[in-house]
Formats: sequence, C-alpha cells, structure tokens
Amino acid sequence: MPCSRPILLDGFLSPAQCGSIIEAAESQGFARSPVMDPTAPISQGRTSFQTFLSLDHPDVLPIVALVEERTGTSRTHYEDLQVVRYTTDQKYDTHFDTAENTPETEIRTDTVLMYLNDNFKGGATSFPTARITVSPQTGLAVWWKNVDDNGHVLPCGFHAGEPVSDGLKYACTIWIRKVPFIRPTAHAPAATVDPAI
Repeated sequence: MPCSRPILLDGFLSPAQCGSIIEAAESQGFARSPVMDPTAPISQGRTSFQTFLSLDHPDVLPIVALVEERTGTSRTHYEDLQVVRYTTDQKYDTHFDTAENTPETEIRTDTVLMYLNDNFKGGATSFPTARITVSPQTGLAVWWKNVDDNGHVLPCGFHAGEPVSDGLKYACTIWIRKVPFIRPTAHAPAATVDPAI
C-alpha cells in the first residue's frame, strides 16, 4: 500500500520551549512506558519512561498552536502531550502508533514527534519501510500519517526508537485522533515509577 514518507520540520520548537517541556515533565515525574497490550502492558520491547502534560499547560499551549497550524488539524482531536525519557540502553522496538481494525474512536491518524535535546548518543528514530533514519536534533519535529482515508494502517509509519548508547534522551509526541478525543479522568499509572534524574 503506497504512503507518504515522514516529514521533517527543522526548528519546529525553540531550545527554550524544549527546555521548558523537559523541566515540566521532570517536575511531574515519569513512569514506565506501556505497550498497547492490555494483558502485558510492560514489555522489554519498550523500556522508556513517560509522563503526560495537559494541552492546557502554559508550556504546551504554544506547541498545540504550532501543530494545529502545520497539520491543519484541531486540538480537539489531540491526546495530551506525551513526554518520554530514555536513558542508556533504553529503546522502543519497531511498531505502529495505531492498529488495523481499531475502533474509530481510537484511531490515531497522525503522529507529531518532537525531539527536546540532542546531547546524547544513539537514540535515532528509524522507519525501516520508508527507509529513513532520523537523528535527533533539539527542536526537530517528525510528522507522519498512520492511516489512509479508509482507516487502513500505512506501512511507512512503522518505526522504532533505537537504543540510546550514552546519555539521556527526551522527546515529546502529540497523537492526533480521527475523531475528537475524550480525555480520561486520569492517565493509568504504569507498573514501575522512575524517580526524577
């Protein structure tokens, strides 16, 4: 199935914006990132830690406006801003951000991934089907489509967060839903809580 390759948006965020998101996320605290398997949400295929910041957070509001302007979508379809942290050897194996035959209310049509720092080694984002590997740069965003107009998963969205070989990697993501997103009253806690570094 044909699909468009990920779009790179250089300088999407300023260094100051990146630093503010890292600070806010560290202040809130991180927990182990789960996978989309309710029977085994904690997996050795995904070893990063995550937290979520509300779209109404003062440091997130300008990012939401940027995503709306660039993608032509509405914040009413956005999940909260996910912030992830990878330490040495942590990774996320190849995966899609949405699944085939997903209920319409859960389909993530687009992903906007933003790198918050680059003072580490490794940690590239690879798209094996699209034959692209993106090296993190502070403020760089990567935008890709996850499904076609009929809701079928696009192969070019298959991607991985490669292991960090040295240092600490931060990134954040806005996932865009097909229909307006109904926020949970609270994000379910992960099984393992990671103290701030």
